[in-house]
Amino acid sequence: MKYLLLIMATAITFCSCDRNNYALTGKLNCPPYDATFLNTWFPYEQGATYYYKGNVDYKHWLKIDKVTYNDGDESAGCTMPTECLPAGVISAHRDKSQHNKIWFNVIHGISSMYGEQVTLVWNSDNVYLKVNDDGTLVPDPLYYDRQESFYQERKPVVIHHTELWLNEVLYTDVYEIYPSLEDVVSTRKLYLAKGHGVVGFQTVGETYFWKE
Repeated sequence: MKYLLLIMATAITFCSCDRNNYALTGKLNCPPYDATFLNTWFPYEQGATYYYKGNVDYKHWLKIDKVTYNDGDESAGCTMPTECLPAGVISAHRDKSQHNKIWFNVIHGISSMYGEQVTLVWNSDNVYLKVNDDGTLVPDPLYYDRQESFYQERKPVVIHHTELWLNEVLYTDVYEIYPSLEDVVSTRKLYLAKGHGVVGFQTVGETYFWKE
């Protein structure tokens, strides 16, 4: 089931079924997706641009291309869903010609069996998280807690701070995330702050960038 969030994202992106046939099969009537979590931890607006300034004379920038909410009763192709799988997606497209443009995707999905899950893509690094019942975030056991050593070696480190000073700003409720060194391509560390999104990151070159 490690591809559960990918399936959700596919349903969001490729809803192209014939609506007449779709209606005849008994469409689910799912409640609206609750975007509270997504808006709390990733308060990015569609069309907005955010800048991250480094401790060198250089900036990275993040332009939010799309924010999508899916109630979970949409079809993937012409396959009817059998369970409501609500999800929210925030995306910033990759552009290989612009090295300082951040490639960013967040998928927040909910299922009755596996609860809340989050896939976070920052540049070329992927982190899979689970939202516990108390709202805390941990590495997603559906992805990492497997017998294969492959997944254990790629398990990220997620540290929670009640308060943390970052670039002379005091943030509350902060996650310090270390993507696995086995997978890391561009990022050594991410700082995710409640109410602010990703407020900073460290590159493989040991340079820090902070959200302006």
